[in-house]
Amino acid sequence: MKKRCFFALLAALLVAGCGGPITEPEPKPEDHDFTVVIGRHDAAAPYTGFSGGPVWKISSADYTQGGGTRGITTLSGLDRHSVFLVRVNRSDTEIDALDSGWAFTRPQGTGSSSERFAVSGPIPAEFPQFQPAGKLILKDDPEAMAFNNGPAPTQSARWLRDMGTMSTYALGDTRNFWVQDENEAWIELPATLRAESAKAKVWIADASYSDLLRPNDRLVTTSQAQEIANKFNLVYGYTTEIFGREPGGPGAANPGGIDGDAKIHILIYDIDFDQGTGNANTAGFFWAKDLYAQADINNWDKHPQTNLAEMFYLDAEFTEFQPKAIYSTLIHEFQHMISYHEKRMVRGLPGSSNPWYTEMMAMLAEDLIGPQMGIGFDDPGHPAYRWAVEFMVNYSALGVNKWNTEDLMVSYANAYEFGAYLVRNFGGAALLKEMASNNYMDTASVNAALSSSVNPVPGVRTWQDALGRYGEALIYGNDIYQSDRLSFNRISETIPFYSFSAVNLWSRPYRVPNIVNFPAGYRGPLIPSLYYGFGMNAHALLIQSYTIWQNVSGNLEVSFQRPNNPNVDLYIMVR
Repeated sequence: MKKRCFFALLAALLVAGCGGPITEPEPKPEDHDFTVVIGRHDAAAPYTGFSGGPVWKISSADYTQGGGTRGITTLSGLDRHSVFLVRVNRSDTEIDALDSGWAFTRPQGTGSSSERFAVSGPIPAEFPQFQPAGKLILKDDPEAMAFNNGPAPTQSARWLRDMGTMSTYALGDTRNFWVQDENEAWIELPATLRAESAKAKVWIADASYSDLLRPNDRLVTTSQAQEIANKFNLVYGYTTEIFGREPGGPGAANPGGIDGDAKIHILIYDIDFDQGTGNANTAGFFWAKDLYAQADINNWDKHPQTNLAEMFYLDAEFTEFQPKAIYSTLIHEFQHMISYHEKRMVRGLPGSSNPWYTEMMAMLAEDLIGPQMGIGFDDPGHPAYRWAVEFMVNYSALGVNKWNTEDLMVSYANAYEFGAYLVRNFGGAALLKEMASNNYMDTASVNAALSSSVNPVPGVRTWQDALGRYGEALIYGNDIYQSDRLSFNRISETIPFYSFSAVNLWSRPYRVPNIVNFPAGYRGPLIPSLYYGFGMNAHALLIQSYTIWQNVSGNLEVSFQRPNNPNVDLYIMVR
């Protein structure tokens, strides 16, 4: 649903920026703000009206009116509770607003429910493109991502060749590395080996090196390189325990892999040659081309040049100014290297993979291991901090297993948060390890892990089962007392010393400047008013409510209309 047209909600008129004629809803809305404020909810206790809990999935049997097209229920015993309609699109196609079901409460003194439905339906609208303030920091190069997720160029027997070229280098030695310049042309870049640890050798491009610590010069010192080498020792131990081994790792038939060196090589240089321009946004990347001889990749459409090494790349400017983001990048890129080895080279899985899956796995590695590196959840280097607000605003803008190269911020946020939800509710690090080690990619890998014994939640055995309950984790995302509900705000430690900590997605207020009258101090997921209908993306969910459904005490009558599309599930949730 990459629609950019914004419907500004003014006093009594919806000004349409695209689409056909707009009719005013009946009765007239009391509130014309786009959002419904739920961040200040203060219910005294969890709602227990639906079979002892706060969530009700509307079933076929609940549509008792209008020939099975409508239903009505009364919520009793509300005590400052708020009510939400959650729609889940289980299909692989977009669904129009008027086909995805509806719910409303009849204002007192107006006709029957059937009369209300006959008079008017929801006004179809389109989402604006919400972009919270912030800069996208990439941890992948687009061409590298395409290569890594594409079909492997050769058979595995040709991957495992020992070229033996890198083990001979010692501190102070210099060699040329193939990189792309600002025009994406391949050039040879001189670099010197400046630091070494038990698990890493760190090279700095000569043009990005200084032997003096001069703040703000965007040059990297030997001491900074040594710190990265030392940090990688920690990254190596934690990452391999969960995800497996890199090519030529301990116990491999070809020790040292393609380069004959047991250590991972890290090159620090000015990625994209944009330092000092203010445009730098790539912190690092792994490119599997370096695991191949040149003859193996000459036919690839981008004609990359191999460096014949188990290696990845870091940006000099980020190394200088954002060291914690770089430490997190060490985790991210090493996980990519291990995953490529384990899934492609060891298991020989064919075909292409979805960037949604590979990026989710790398960001979950950051989530799990980052705190061991001093990267807390309140640190911009941690994915829980980096993507929380983007996700809260755009959770409905992309299906949970989709990737849109034209909107990378939403893609990264969406991939991370769905993964964070999975591991915190369905098995923790054990679930993550199961996904990393099974013989599948993409949704098949998630399904295999959820179907295994590590998942303690009955009734959730596929990613689509998990999608059906995703709305709980958003609505109850800050409720510690909801122990029976799925939530991000829970601790999961299923493997000793590997803990996914509780994350309160509602902890940071935010504002969206291109929504009229956006309330100050807003927290939690963006909730559009139910007076307006929005099309649904494939494998996505949408939460809506009314102002009159917020902070309700006593009884509330809720009428609902059956979706025309059978792939849409409706839930009523109360908190």
